[in-house]
Amino acid sequence: MRTVWPEARIDPLTVSHPVFHSFFSIKTLEGMTHPATPAAKAVYLGIHEDNDPAKRLQVVINFNNDIGDYMEWSGERWYPVNLSNDAYKFATNYVVYGLTH
Repeated sequence: MRTVWPEARIDPLTVSHPVFHSFFSIKTLEGMTHPATPAAKAVYLGIHEDNDPAKRLQVVINFNNDIGDYMEWSGERWYPVNLSNDAYKFATNYVVYGLTH
């Protein structure tokens, strides 16, 4: 990101951020882990317009989780159903937020 956007500040996101309530109301950020390293805590970060957290979120960074893998392999039963369902909720919220902000 520093190569593409050197002046960008990466801020932690909390569950109260509007991106987590744009379609589904996500109650907690706990529990979504990376499939290969379930002991690692998932972290949600973002880059906001003009480095101002009060402005529009422009980039979401999901660290220590793999929302794409949970969705990609949801039909193969590789991962618990609740994690796949949560991944779809996160992805839907990201798309809806992006289309409405």
